[in-house]
Amino acid sequence: MANKNGLIEKELAKIKRSAKGKMNVDKETTDSLKKERNGLTNKLEEEKEKNRLVEIDIEEERKIRVQYIVQIEEERSARKAAESEMRDYQKRAETLKGRRIALQSELKIREEELRELRSH
Repeated sequence: MANKNGLIEKELAKIKRSAKGKMNVDKETTDSLKKERNGLTNKLEEEKEKNRLVEIDIEEERKIRVQYIVQIEEERSARKAAESEMRDYQKRAETLKGRRIALQSELKIREEELRELRSH
């Protein structure tokens, strides 16, 4: 029996060593998987932050584009208003030019009439 007990104890010691090795392997595997998971989690967080910054950049570009479009519309509106004012000015200038010519003609006629009256 003592011999049998010795064999059993030897087998138990082998099993314990074997189990201990497996547990270390499992712990190492678990630790490795945890490290890998942490690394992937960090990469995921970095990607989320990059995406957030890209979204901010996109929003800023949209705001700038909207401001640019508004500025273009304001400039277009101002140009149309200036063109309209210029057309009105040209019309007034032509009207005044016509009135000036008419007044000059009338002045010449009256000057001639006055000369005729003085000569008589």
